[in-house]
Amino acid sequence: MAKPTRAIKLGDEVEDVVSKVRGIAHGHLKYLDGTEYWMIQPAWLENTEGASDVRASAAYCRRIGDGVYLTSKPLMGFNVNELQE
Repeated sequence: MAKPTRAIKLGDEVEDVVSKVRGIAHGHLKYLDGTEYWMIQPAWLENTEGASDVRASAAYCRRIGDGVYLTSKPLMGFNVNELQE
């Protein structure tokens, strides 16, 4: 029996199984006719050239692993009320 996979979400590392492109899912397109595509940003090329993103059909994308997620930062500065105590 196949192991259930978690649904792809923004920031996940995904692979297009047809073109074998791997990268971070940075966009999700859903058209009026019901087709869905993931925008995949592959790794950078040599000499710091950025590779263009790839639009892959959601039916042919699979999640490889955790990708990049933002974490919340603590607020900068201080609270005046805490200084007066």
